[in-house]
Order: sequence, then C-alpha cells, then structure tokens
Amino acid sequence: MSSNKQSGRSSGVAIALGVGIGTALGVATGNLGMWLGLGAGIGLALAFAFRGAIAQHVNSKSAIRREE
Repeated sequence: MSSNKQSGRSSGVAIALGVGIGTALGVATGNLGMWLGLGAGIGLALAFAFRGAIAQHVNSKSAIRREE
C-alpha cells in the first residue's frame, strides 16, 4: 500500500478522534455544535502536525516488510 493511502487513513483516524473528543466535550458542556467543529479542527491540526512522523512510521514498516 502506498504511503499516500496510509497518510490519508491516518488523517481520517485523527479527524475521527478529534470529532469523538469534540462530541464528548459537547455533550458534557451542552454545546454540541461548537465542540463538533472544534473537534474536527483539532483532528485536522493533529493530522497536519504529525504527518512527518506518520510518514516515517509507514516507511519504516515498509522497510521491515521488504527485509522479510
């Protein structure tokens, strides 16, 4: 699988985690609309911030598979 597909999946996971956290905070505070948007933004920010680390992880796993 190419690293672009892997990084896209990782971005999706980060956004899903952000929305999940936003939903939990929104329900707890009673302001679901605001926290859903903020959660998605936090997820996008995490995906953007860690895209280099994710790419390195994917490349190292690919190297391990090639050695086997």
